[in-house]
Amino acid sequence: MNKYIATIAVWIVLCAPLALAETRKIVVLGMPPEHIAELQSVSPGARIVSVDEASLPGEAADADAILGTISPELLHAAHKLKWVQIYSAGVENYLFPEFQSSDVVLTNCKILMGPEIADHAFALLLSLTRELNRIIPTRANEEWQRGGFHPIELRGKTAVIVGVGGIGSQIAQRAQAFGMTVIGVDPKDMPLNPYVSRMVYPEQIDTVLPLADVVFISAPHTPKSEGMIGPREFELMKKGTLTSSPSRAARSTTRTPW
Repeated sequence: MNKYIATIAVWIVLCAPLALAETRKIVVLGMPPEHIAELQSVSPGARIVSVDEASLPGEAADADAILGTISPELLHAAHKLKWVQIYSAGVENYLFPEFQSSDVVLTNCKILMGPEIADHAFALLLSLTRELNRIIPTRANEEWQRGGFHPIELRGKTAVIVGVGGIGSQIAQRAQAFGMTVIGVDPKDMPLNPYVSRMVYPEQIDTVLPLADVVFISAPHTPKSEGMIGPREFELMKKGTLTSSPSRAARSTTRTPW
């Protein structure tokens, strides 16, 4: 079973006691028929309804749960809604005021997305440290001159990971496996992590950015994190420091405390 489907199925099973009095209607957006069948097979106390964008508003009217998305219009139309499951890790596009003030439960896929996004973050890093961005364009001509490339070894380098959650902890695991020293930045008091040698709070980020050879931004995009990495922070980094950002928290050029 697909890992995302399996997790959603677990939620449905956990909610099964709530469905004993009546059959719950769960509207599912954008899943292929075989996944719909799997969900239905593990949740006999629920009625799984597959929808597309066009049929979603009508089917949401009496839905107990929506898998896939939420909007102000859907929230207004879904009078029985109790749960929304989105397929992404980030939730910033769904935190509109009406939803935040409602009693509807929102769940996401932040832990499940961790390995995939961490792999991608390291793919981006290695493309630069191994100079693949220069090597790949010469592939057609098969011109790879010895001495023309200067790859960087990651062993012994320092990685600063801003946001050590479901994604950041997976990045830390990979960085430590490459022989890097890992420093984490997070507002929470994190449990001991064998992959992270040191943790600091966001207000202490200025003390660790000068140590970084690589900075990973895996913080969620929220009003507090918006613009947390900008020109001032880049000035604190060593010349040549590499930055990889799966998050939009680093896209603004103005700094706001996390």
